[in-house]
Amino acid sequence: TELFYDIMDLILKNEELPQSSEHWHRAAYTRKEFQELCKLKLDMPEEELLKRLKATYFPGALDYPNINIGGRKYLLVDSEEINKLRNKT
Repeated sequence: TELFYDIMDLILKNEELPQSSEHWHRAAYTRKEFQELCKLKLDMPEEELLKRLKATYFPGALDYPNINIGGRKYLLVDSEEINKLRNKT
């Protein structure tokens, strides 16, 4: 939270924001590429499934890891997140 207040102070004072020295090592995924990465298949090796789940799942995402079974798309969502949605109604 301290970082937030430091940055907000700079913004309110109309001062220049600090620049990160970190750089991307590769081009970012496009949304279409990310959606393809979200597609899981039953015949994928377990290691590949786990990597994709780790790379694509985060609460509040626009796209979730999913699997197509019998022509129906099933989203893989954490049960805690589903319970939060249920409690909102």
